[in-house]
Amino acid sequence: MMDSTTKKMVARLMEETSTGRLTWRVLDAPNSITRGNDDYFPLYFQTSYKGKNVCVYETRARSYIEDREYWSEYLVVGIVDNEGRVVWDYEGNDPLLRELFGDVRRSVSDVNEFLDYFR
Repeated sequence: MMDSTTKKMVARLMEETSTGRLTWRVLDAPNSITRGNDDYFPLYFQTSYKGKNVCVYETRARSYIEDREYWSEYLVVGIVDNEGRVVWDYEGNDPLLRELFGDVRRSVSDVNEFLDYFR
């Protein structure tokens, strides 16, 4: 469960994203995340905030139970150092984290501007 400080951080990132004060970039997930596992990282976003590299990304993790393959999905928000190592993270499927991820996707894709053509 997300603690209150992490909730405040995620809420602030959402606010800064929705007002356009944060600019997120789509990047490939760093090797420190992808190396040595079978997980899939379809979207990885990163921004700079308060002197830290902040990331939010989706993970699809493969696991096996009695020779059957299963996939689970969760989101991660974290802090990345200058060498691409995630030095802190929180992973889960909290509604607040899902909302941040959706806000970042909308911001990066510039979908709001595109949808304005249809109004």
